[in-house]
Amino acid sequence: MSHYLSPGDYLPHDAPMLLLEQVDSVTDETAACLVAVSADSVLAPFLDPDGNLPGWYALELMAQTVGVWSGWHRHQQGQASISLGMVLGARELICGAGILPSGAMLTVKVKLLVRDERFGSF
Repeated sequence: MSHYLSPGDYLPHDAPMLLLEQVDSVTDETAACLVAVSADSVLAPFLDPDGNLPGWYALELMAQTVGVWSGWHRHQQGQASISLGMVLGARELICGAGILPSGAMLTVKVKLLVRDERFGSF
């Protein structure tokens, strides 16, 4: 049993835009979240006719995982856990197949590289 809240408790997102199903881990510098690519998952509205998720959704999955990292840390400090954030860019994001395949269980991992009072780079 996870000792983490659901991703929606750390993010300012509601269905159908909440694209993560479970928080797997959070540390000082990392976070990992899980989501299934299936017709039974939160990703169901976004799947193509073959049940695959278009690869460009990877950017939003990573952004939401960063949001979970931030929200979890705010929660640990007794602050309101939900805060707005923004993705300013992604370097070399490549989804070679163009899709995240039907039936896959995705583990989305982020790692903090640098941070100041206002911004972080993951």
